[in-house]
Amino acid sequence: MKEVRTTVATLGIIAVLATVAISCAQEQEEPAIVTTSDFFLPVGDAVAGREAFVALECYSCHAVPNDAEMPPPDGEVVGPECGNTMAGKSREFIADSIISPSHIIPPPEMDSPMVDLRAEMSVQQLIDLVAFCSSGQ
Repeated sequence: MKEVRTTVATLGIIAVLATVAISCAQEQEEPAIVTTSDFFLPVGDAVAGREAFVALECYSCHAVPNDAEMPPPDGEVVGPECGNTMAGKSREFIADSIISPSHIIPPPEMDSPMVDLRAEMSVQQLIDLVAFCSSGQ
């Protein structure tokens, strides 16, 4: 009788281990956005950031209220203002907002209407855009 219980227990353990092994072997999907607190963005040039803002036509959706020469947004969708609204945010937060704008949009929307600029924007332009947007200009 003791042998039967030992065999049943052993088979049970083997079944549990096999189930765990199978579930670990299945491909796990990578998250779309990876967050880390170890991200440090260099300080950029706000003047060059303004130039990038104009060159990338960010003004078409984002107002810059403290810049009288900046054209007002011309689209139906108007994103957060550049300047005072972003002045209190960290540079890393602003960079995240530019690179992955949907990261701060709550459900049910979840998708930002912002154009994906990653293919046309240089890293330096990103750094400078962040400097411009956080400068309170």
